[in-house]
Amino acid sequence: MATNTETESAVDRPIQPDFNRLTAQTVQAARERFQEVQVGRMERVRQILQPQQQTCLSMLPMLFHVHSNKLPGFVNDSTPHGILGYVPSENTVRLTHQYSRQFQFSQGMAGHRRDIVSVFLMGSPGSIAHNVRSDLDIWVCHRPDLTPEQLADLRAKADLIERWALGFNLEVHFFLMNAKRFSGGERETLTGEYCGSTQHYLLLDEFYRSGVHLAGAIPVWWFVPPSLEQQYDSTVERLFDESLLRPDEVVDFGKIDRMPMEEFLGAAMWQLYKGIDSPWKSLLKLLLLEAYAAEPRQNPNMLCHTFKNKVYDNALELNELDPYILMFRRIEAFLLRKQDQRSRLELARQCLYRKSGVALSRPASRSRATWRRDILEKLILEWAWSKSDIQVLDERESWGIKPALKARNEIMREFTQSYRTLTRFAQTQGGHSIMSQADMRVLARKLHTSFERKPGKIDILNEQIAPNQTQEKVTLHQLPSKERGQFLWAAYVDLVLASEQKYPPPLKHARGFLEVLLWCHLNGLLSGHLHVPVYSLRSNLSDFEVKELMSSLKHWQPYPLPSPSTNAFQAPARIEKIMVFVNVGVDPMAKLSKRGLQKISSRVDSLDYSALGENLVRTLDVVSVSSWQEVICTRYDSQDALVQFLQALFSQLRRQKGPLPDVDVVSYCASRAAATMKRVKELVHDMMRVFFGPEAKESTRYLIRIEQTFYLCQFHQDRFYAQPAPTVRHLYPLLAQEQPEFSPLVLDANAMLRHSGLKLILEAAKDGQIVVCYQAEKTHLSYWILDENATLFQARVVNHGVNNLLNHLYRFLRTVELRQLAQDDPTVEVELDLLARRRINFYEVRLSHNDKPAYLRPWPGGEDDELDARILQVLVHLDAKGKAQYTLYLQDEEFSSLVLGPELFAAVAEHILSFRRGGERYPAYITDVQLSDDIKARFPDGRAQTYHYLLYKQRIEALLNRYIVPKDDQNPTDDTEPGH
Repeated sequence: MATNTETESAVDRPIQPDFNRLTAQTVQAARERFQEVQVGRMERVRQILQPQQQTCLSMLPMLFHVHSNKLPGFVNDSTPHGILGYVPSENTVRLTHQYSRQFQFSQGMAGHRRDIVSVFLMGSPGSIAHNVRSDLDIWVCHRPDLTPEQLADLRAKADLIERWALGFNLEVHFFLMNAKRFSGGERETLTGEYCGSTQHYLLLDEFYRSGVHLAGAIPVWWFVPPSLEQQYDSTVERLFDESLLRPDEVVDFGKIDRMPMEEFLGAAMWQLYKGIDSPWKSLLKLLLLEAYAAEPRQNPNMLCHTFKNKVYDNALELNELDPYILMFRRIEAFLLRKQDQRSRLELARQCLYRKSGVALSRPASRSRATWRRDILEKLILEWAWSKSDIQVLDERESWGIKPALKARNEIMREFTQSYRTLTRFAQTQGGHSIMSQADMRVLARKLHTSFERKPGKIDILNEQIAPNQTQEKVTLHQLPSKERGQFLWAAYVDLVLASEQKYPPPLKHARGFLEVLLWCHLNGLLSGHLHVPVYSLRSNLSDFEVKELMSSLKHWQPYPLPSPSTNAFQAPARIEKIMVFVNVGVDPMAKLSKRGLQKISSRVDSLDYSALGENLVRTLDVVSVSSWQEVICTRYDSQDALVQFLQALFSQLRRQKGPLPDVDVVSYCASRAAATMKRVKELVHDMMRVFFGPEAKESTRYLIRIEQTFYLCQFHQDRFYAQPAPTVRHLYPLLAQEQPEFSPLVLDANAMLRHSGLKLILEAAKDGQIVVCYQAEKTHLSYWILDENATLFQARVVNHGVNNLLNHLYRFLRTVELRQLAQDDPTVEVELDLLARRRINFYEVRLSHNDKPAYLRPWPGGEDDELDARILQVLVHLDAKGKAQYTLYLQDEEFSSLVLGPELFAAVAEHILSFRRGGERYPAYITDVQLSDDIKARFPDGRAQTYHYLLYKQRIEALLNRYIVPKDDQNPTDDTEPGH
């Protein structure tokens, strides 16, 4: 027999409905319990919000229910509106009328339109993680049959309401949801807080456990008892068939009956992506993913199931149902089951505490939302935290740089470990990411930007970790490196040197001063500084230079560095702006000053300065900012620093798409800073115009001179080359390089100041034309030919008459043109009109004289006075070993190397001399050269340009004239330039 106590307890205990049966009683019980939780959470949301924010939140459903031009969010008369089953409260009507006196609400204003099924708060609202600064994510669930035009109007309406809410100091984000498509597994692209293509079940899990109902239909998921979860679809059908629920009063987002491995990798990447900006929440969610991964793939026990079980068990204590507390308890249990996870558990506790935004070391406010503080106080008792532990966390905004760096490293390490664990788990389980390629690309690019280390990259501290990093005592020191003769720069805060002058590990070190200064600036250490003490060993840095460098950095790239938009990651990274710092801490004229050369020289070009031709650009520190907000500082300090910079810059610009970056150049060094800065800036901008401007050609070349060395710059297969030539003689082979098409040669303004004649020749090149320049001396003739592709051919011959040589060259060049035309079109006929197709220009090079500048004088043409008017034609082909074989035709007589072997040219020379009166020993000129197809196949595009014919002509004439011209009169082979 039961005792009286037992009887009384049985009477007082509420009767638990039998949820294994679907009845009106069980459905009503489930409705009441979920609504009780919803009412409690909504009250907690309101407690946290400011009065004006509460007003805004109360009006939001009304703005989607009615569509009036007197209310915010009006788009047009056909815009979807009307919330299913929504009846605004008297308070909501009153607030709406107070906002717009012209608006009068009536129950029939929405008509029969019910385009909005339901509206939910999503995520942290009503939880311990929500505070007055939090934004609100709101799901607006619409009818599944809205047209694309209607959806566009609804999106526009939501955007207008978002902007309107900002006036109430409330940041809201609306997500348009199609419950039917969502429950069917369709995934959207990456948008805002939620990545549809990355997660489905995980997102649904979060919605079911954290969603707060604002208006419209309620989730049918509430009414499927835990014991019937595996029969979800049939249970929902029974609820409708037995009239326990009406289809128009619920919304169905679907079931969670499995946890597919395919979602883990994408979800992990998504949380890493979010963790870049919100590390505390993302780290908790990454740990939750690890805990989920330990669950069975089928019939998983996810947090939404835990939440539902508690509701059905009538355990309605809001603190225990708090979504973040549920999450933490699951993580805690998971980590406690594993060995050596105490440090990760401690980090998870810190994440929950920081995410709450409550500072327990400070006095409680008079807010009604004391429940958040109560929850945390109970938790820290469990965790055995001391007052000092709490105070350190609460003083995050005033943390020094060292604790901030330590916290950052811990978080990055945990992010990396969690991602590797989940990736390895997904791979071993045969899972793969179902994330769309577009979303995967965006995530991978942002992760790459945030986590990848590379030389010169400036790592930025997350403001969520330590918002204020201004330091009072920042000092920069130049220290000897472990590498012999090398030095480095290091940043310290509150450095106290011991007597033995031993330095502790620095906050940041780098090879160059500017990289360390930039790191301090972009991480906020110098935001309150006008001056930073600098201690150098070998540098010429002055207080003035340091101050100007700081000012330039702050003006050029203010702190904090802005976050890139998601749209930025949809395209490859491109450099958006560049700042070049010339000669930081270097006096480029220190040696010249000692010798007094800077005072007597008239040569003021900073790249070719003084009689010694000194390059005053000794070092370059180049800072670039990409469209992904990646900041990289690269130092160039070798003898060819400027050339290295140009090669790196233009190779990268060639690969990137979009507009060119803004490039600025500054210098504050001790000597000729302004002139050097101007020279570098003009050179870079001119080269960018030439290679990337609207008139740029693929094959363009650019010639510069730095000190004694010429550099011929050109792209080849998207790589930028700067070929050096220490003298003009070495420059000729570079200018003679074959080109696949016309290659304009642009000269830097100062490249040819010492070579005025050659400058005129090179600038005379014209697309599709031949330019022949000559200079006659008493005994020799020098001539230069720029062919149709602007390749330079140069030769020096014995002077047997200008007209004789130029007339011969004219005939030969016309014959070459016919050869090229025939190669392009084998059916072409040799007609006279073809001979005038290409223009051939002849000029005499006239050097400067008596203050008259050098110029090119057109050659009017001479008489046909060739010394030897006989036709000498050469056919060149290759034998089986690739050696050149020749067949020469003198008039109609044939001479072949196949027959005559090494005696070929001696035999031809003897035959030529036999025609000359008195056996005159002047040179023989080849009239025509024809190259075999196997030879032409070796040239670019299999096509011989005029330069190739000239080269073969020169070589064959040299072989032939050895037997005709006396040795003293044979052609010189040394390269030359006009006037030499």
